[in-house]
Amino acid sequence: MKENKALTADEQLIAYEKYKAELLTDYHDLKLELAYAADSVEEGLIKKKRERLSRHIKTLSSKIDQLRAEENQT
Repeated sequence: MKENKALTADEQLIAYEKYKAELLTDYHDLKLELAYAADSVEEGLIKKKRERLSRHIKTLSSKIDQLRAEENQT
């Protein structure tokens, strides 16, 4: 009878270890997905910043061209 309880305890331990391994695997998978999502967000933010800077550069460039044109007229 004690052997059955020990076997049940062993089975429970094996089931617990298996469940723990599954949880760790799920945790690592989700952690990777989060890292990829963060990278995507960062890429999106970088892209938006580049676009904003590009527009700003174009605006400044046109202002510089306008000032040069005014200087050439005088």
